[in-house]
Order: sequence, then C-alpha cells, then structure tokens
Amino acid sequence: MSKPLVVIYTLITFCLFSCTSEKKPVGYTINGTAKGISDSTYIKLNVNNKAIDSALIINETFSFNGQVEVPKKVYLIIEDTRDVKAFWLENTNIDFSGETGVFRDAEVRGSDIQDLYGELNKRIDPFTKAQDSMNAILFNDSLSLDYRKTVFKMYEDNRANEAKAYQEFIKEFPNSVVSADIFNIYKTTWGKDIAEELYAKLSDSLKENEDVLSIKRYIDLSRNLKVGDKFVDFSQTTPEGKTIKASEVKSKLTLIEFWASWCGPCRATNPSLVKTYDEFKPKGFEILGVSLDQYKDDWIKAIKEDELTWTNVSDLLGDENEAALIYNVSGIPDNILIDDQGIIIARDLRGGQLREKLIEFLK
Repeated sequence: MSKPLVVIYTLITFCLFSCTSEKKPVGYTINGTAKGISDSTYIKLNVNNKAIDSALIINETFSFNGQVEVPKKVYLIIEDTRDVKAFWLENTNIDFSGETGVFRDAEVRGSDIQDLYGELNKRIDPFTKAQDSMNAILFNDSLSLDYRKTVFKMYEDNRANEAKAYQEFIKEFPNSVVSADIFNIYKTTWGKDIAEELYAKLSDSLKENEDVLSIKRYIDLSRNLKVGDKFVDFSQTTPEGKTIKASEVKSKLTLIEFWASWCGPCRATNPSLVKTYDEFKPKGFEILGVSLDQYKDDWIKAIKEDELTWTNVSDLLGDENEAALIYNVSGIPDNILIDDQGIIIARDLRGGQLREKLIEFLK
C-alpha cells in the first residue's frame, strides 16, 4: 500500500472511531443502589402520578432502561414506603445512590438537567427546613396562641422569601426546563401579574414546552377577579355527560365550590357543607361543585360517598381545570359566593363563615 493510501485509510479509521465513541445514547440507563432496602422490594418509576416502569431491588441494587422523547421530571418510589426521590430523566447514563429513610436526599449523577435541579434544591433547602421547624410549632396546641401567631408571621415571611428565590432562579435560567417546571407548579400561587412578568423573560426555545404552554393558558384565562367583580361564566360537564353553564345554576346565592376526591381537607369539610346546604337551600342557596379531578371514577365515587346532592361538574383536567384557572385557584378547598346579579360577594368561606354570610343575605 502506497503512503498516501495509508494516510487516507488511517484518517477514515480515526473518523469512524471518533464518530462511534461520541455518539450519544439513544435512551436512558439508570443504575441504582438502595441501601437498607430488602431484596425483592419493588421500586417504581413514576411520571405524572403514573408508573411507567418498575424493577426489583436485589442486593440493594436496581436498574431501569428506556427512552424519553424529551427530558422529564420523574419520581423513584419504593413500594409501600415514604421513600420517594424526584429527579430529571434524560436519555443518558444515570447513577443513582439512595438509602431508606433519607431517600429524598439520594445522589443522582450523569444528567446536566439534574445538576441544575440540584442547584435549585440547594437554594430552596434552607426555606424548606425552616418551614418544617415552624410547622412543628404551629401544630403544637400546648404552646400559647400568641407565640404561634408570631411564628405564623415568620412562616409567611419565609414562604415569601422562598417564592422570590424560585423567581430569581427562573430569571437566571430562562431557557431551562427546570425553570419551566417550577414556574408551572407555582403559577396560580404567584398570580397572573408575576406570571406575565416571568413569562416575558423565558427563552423562545421554551415556548413550545408543555409546562410553558400550561403557563400561557393560565395567563390567557386568569381574570384576577375580586369581591365586587362580576363573575365569569364557564361550562363543564356533569358525571352523566351533560354540559352545564355556571350561569344556569340560578338562586339568590350560589357557591362555586372547588374541590377534588383526592383532597383530604375538601373531603373533611364536605359533611359541614352538606348540612349548610340542606338548611339554606329552601331559602335560596345553591352550590355548583367544580372538581379538580382527573379520573372520573374517583370523582363519582367521592360524590356518592359524601352525599353531594348539588350540581357537580368537571373537565377532568386536574390542576389545569379551566374554571380554576379563570378564578386563580391556587389551593383547594376554595370557593366563590355569587349573588343573583352575578356579583362576587365573598371568597374562601369556611364553616361558620359561610353560614354567617348566608344568614346576612338570606334573612
């Protein structure tokens, strides 16, 4: 072989080797350790509250293989325990190292997006730990009410500072899916004005991201409605499949009650709400229940179990429920009380507060 041909052959061989060695994985591999967890225990890989895969833990190790179209926030969950770890999954080789009891502190290596998510958690961790400490005080009935009121003010300040830390992160990393994810989680909590400000700072490369599309939908729908404003009408579907407009539920006073079958506080207050409904319905009180459920069977079962005899509707979009976005519902239970002219006269009435308002307007 002549010298020029040897050179060409060498260059081709080098190029082929280089291209092969630099080729990115077409899928993901998760190699994990789970210290202190018994053999044959199942570990689940969840996305959006659904298991997409599961594996057995053997000799405190496990593995997953698969592929994602786009990076996703996922959860590793040890079956029948409180051991849960959230992290970002992308098509690469990922090493996971966790231990029972402190599983949420597991170390995840190999993903650039996860590295950024870890940076976010470092910034937020001090606020989370402070909240845990203050919660222990707030729910301790043996401590004086004045002391707990002081701690509650500190708790509110801590929450406000946590929100600022999240918002500064989004501004600092406007092209990251981590920013889009956390923004979408807190959009209704922060309100429309802040959502519009942060949305304007997001990179154009994120505008078709699923979380960002949800944020944009919220901005378009939210009305920043306050007591004294005219209510905004909406249509949703009953369990029987009939479409109902809120304006069709007519009475002297109508309560739009936002709830869900999976919401513990909602279910706990339903018996009181049923009693109030039975007492005041003859005097001109009506309820429209709007569920933030995703699964129809769970929704129908809860209606029957709690004996909710008023009109119930949902679009089964969960937290993305259209009416909830219109009224900027950031947590449930929540409600809006409307008079016969469609004016909002009160919001988030609970127990005795609702009864007092009904007595005031339905003398």
